[in-house]
Amino acid sequence: MNTTLQVRGPSQWRLALFACCAAVLVLATMPIQGPVPTTGWDKSDHVLAFVVLGLLGQRAYPCAVARCQLSLLCFGAGIELLQWMLPHRFAEWRDLMADGAGLVLALTITSLGRRVRKL
Repeated sequence: MNTTLQVRGPSQWRLALFACCAAVLVLATMPIQGPVPTTGWDKSDHVLAFVVLGLLGQRAYPCAVARCQLSLLCFGAGIELLQWMLPHRFAEWRDLMADGAGLVLALTITSLGRRVRKL
């Protein structure tokens, strides 16, 4: 029996994107008590989260990649604004820059993947 996850169309990718957005939002706004998933450095957490969101966004909205990536950057800005309002979290503009770096990295990964497939 094959138990691998197979996502076929944009609607499944959209569902995965929205689920990941929800998870990122919860992780970014919940109080930090006890162990939380982390890479060990806050900025790399942001990069990793937005690489995943960026890659999912490219699959979910293949005809509107730029608009989706810009929307994800706005999502990151919204998270920072929420964190600014929460007494148990801290907002940093460098986090938003790390989010943007993750989105650029996602675009780069996709571009390199296309080039490798052409070989």
